[in-house]
Amino acid sequence: MKVLTLKVLALFGALMLGVIADIRSFDETRGGYEPPYTGFTGEPID
Repeated sequence: MKVLTLKVLALFGALMLGVIADIRSFDETRGGYEPPYTGFTGEPID
């Protein structure tokens, strides 16, 4: 039973790390959030 619980927690932790990494990589633009939008880098998203 302990082994199964450990495996389930490890799987859940790995999935959560993947979700966090996916969310953080969604918008890779930096800077330029306020007018006149100078110094932004990256590909803008629509």
